[in-house]
Amino acid sequence: MIRATLKDRYSNECPGEIVKFNTDLGTFANTAQNSFATTDEYGIASVRFTPGLLAGAATIKASANNDTLNTQIIFTISSDDVQSMDFTQEEAIELNVAETGGVSSAILRVKLRDINYNLVDRPFDVRFRIMNTNVPTGANLNGHSPANDWVTVTSNGGEAQVSVNAGTGSGVLRIQAECTNDAGMTITANKPNVIIHAGLPA
Repeated sequence: MIRATLKDRYSNECPGEIVKFNTDLGTFANTAQNSFATTDEYGIASVRFTPGLLAGAATIKASANNDTLNTQIIFTISSDDVQSMDFTQEEAIELNVAETGGVSSAILRVKLRDINYNLVDRPFDVRFRIMNTNVPTGANLNGHSPANDWVTVTSNGGEAQVSVNAGTGSGVLRIQAECTNDAGMTITANKPNVIIHAGLPA
């Protein structure tokens, strides 16, 4: 509930006056971004505010007396729990085996999203793993060994990232990311197309 108090120059409450509310994010009870309310006996006008589907900074303005009286409040609508997760790169990532002159490492990034598909603000532990039964020789995540152990990083601003590195073996890596949300559910995302190309014939 959003409230605005209307007083005269002597700090007396002003009942029965119309106050106009505006917001640039979310809506009021009438599902619009502007609403009108009449002050009660204590000079207070109230409207119900709904955050809506987007996270961000909301600016709510209240005006009265033909817009000659104005005030505003700014607050943050945050995203709370993880409901889905996805890798930012849908296309295949192509690497070359190490020490062959090509690109041999890349950054893999996942986005953590709430039920409304907003990025989740709070940090979560995200676990990455190479899922291959036989991992190409030397391939790893963040330089970690053994290659198919879980590597844990903490998300920041709704994103978590890990470095995927080629070794001396070629092949296709299947990488999974997962995290556990507040409800105890395991949220996963899969990246099946990290390709490590062999070098030139010796």
